[in-house]
Amino acid sequence: MISFYDKTFCTARECSKFNKCSHALTDDLRGKAQVWWGGLNPPIAYFENPKELKCYDPRPEERK
Repeated sequence: MISFYDKTFCTARECSKFNKCSHALTDDLRGKAQVWWGGLNPPIAYFENPKELKCYDPRPEERK
């Protein structure tokens, strides 16, 4: 199975590190994947439960 960049991405936008993370699945990256794939629904691998990753750090407003 192929996937975009042969990499697994993170979808946890509520993580405080998301905007600086090299694994963050941003809207821009989704657009690049669609161009690479040549259409909608490109094969993108992503973490099923990113909140269980060791790197996950909730934003202060999410820590309640």
